[in-house]
Amino acid sequence: MPGAVFGISQPKANLWIHCLHPILNQSLAELDELPAHQMKEMVFAENAESLYFHDGTERPIPRPCDPDQQRLYYSGKKTARGQK
Repeated sequence: MPGAVFGISQPKANLWIHCLHPILNQSLAELDELPAHQMKEMVFAENAESLYFHDGTERPIPRPCDPDQQRLYYSGKKTARGQK
């Protein structure tokens, strides 16, 4: 994705990511804005609307019989139907 966004090749994008990642971590540490790695490190804002969770786990589902439904739930993998 970064290569496509910035118009560079994937290997070059990977090189830049590895070069810039330590600088980003250092900057976030200086601002005291490093992301939490465990739930006990989380500090919640007073307003609940600012809290956001994303679960990227794909769960398998039974294969639908209808061809249109099959296309709708096709996960992109050869053997599985899934829903995120």
